[in-house]
Amino acid sequence: MMTDVLPRRVVGRSSSLTVATAVVAAISVCLADASMAETAAGHEREARLELVLAEASRGGRLRAEALVTSEAIRRVDFFLDGELVESDRRFPFCALIQPPSPRRSVLEAVALAADGTELARDRVPLDGEPDTPTTVSVAEVREIEGGGWLEVAAEIRHPETVGVERVDFYRDERYVASVATRPYRTRIPLAEGSFLRAVALTSDGGLAEGVRLLGRTEGGDTLSVGLVELYAMVTTRSGAPVEGLSVESFELLQAGSRRSIERFSEGDAVPLSLGLVLDSSGSMHDDMDRAKRSARNFLESVLDEHDEALLIDFDSRPRMLQTSTGDLDALVGRFEEIRSRGGSAIYDAILFAALQL
Repeated sequence: MMTDVLPRRVVGRSSSLTVATAVVAAISVCLADASMAETAAGHEREARLELVLAEASRGGRLRAEALVTSEAIRRVDFFLDGELVESDRRFPFCALIQPPSPRRSVLEAVALAADGTELARDRVPLDGEPDTPTTVSVAEVREIEGGGWLEVAAEIRHPETVGVERVDFYRDERYVASVATRPYRTRIPLAEGSFLRAVALTSDGGLAEGVRLLGRTEGGDTLSVGLVELYAMVTTRSGAPVEGLSVESFELLQAGSRRSIERFSEGDAVPLSLGLVLDSSGSMHDDMDRAKRSARNFLESVLDEHDEALLIDFDSRPRMLQTSTGDLDALVGRFEEIRSRGGSAIYDAILFAALQL
């Protein structure tokens, strides 16, 4: 009888396990299908692609870069007039294109997931030459002997469809001259300053700017130090700041000798001069709006009526968007001019901002 019961128990338990396993497997399949569907839907919602053309390289080729917004994108295929010309599996996704000339062509980029699913695409027309933005460079700065003048020249590159109305020259932030015709060359007074700016105003209402750091400040520099600023932070043993101290709470010694304190103030009473530098390169395409909101919130929370700030943005080169001002509305209003494109000249931007300050 035991032999009759035992097989039935074993069979019964085995059947239960088999059924349970089948149910779990079915649930796993359903969950996997739901997860894949949710992932696919997420890809459709999040994955975007913008096709950007850089300036022509040697040989007349174009550098096409696909700016993507999702890690799910594992490959980008580039098509010229419907024919596959490049397939890139490594970020950043780019291709060198030799456009047919002189006829009009269309370049298209298609973003694909690891399984080959299309996630996004973008296309741009080619007219034989890329529609590159206007660029400005300070091509020449030459001191005129014995005349107290500098001869300066700007080089402008712009699309055929856009004209240049004039070029304004600035020594630091001081306007010094304007030129309305080629060659964009003029003379400016020999004076102190750290850099020269050339700003081109184009027929489509745009601005382009070039900056050149000057090797020295002409005329010589004399520095007389009457007061030396010292900063002190006073904290409790736990690290909390101690507030409400007066000048009598401090003693100043130099080489063991007592020195008088000519002026004293708390940190909050010192006006703030702030330089805000925003990255507007192509890599910021998907985060640009969030960066602007963060910058606006930062300025609103930091600046008071005695403070001032300047605003600089940079892609392949730095630009002065707003000189130092205490007008918060003027600063925030310039955010509308910022567009994400190009490379990332971060070191130039830091130096440019430091010189401004």
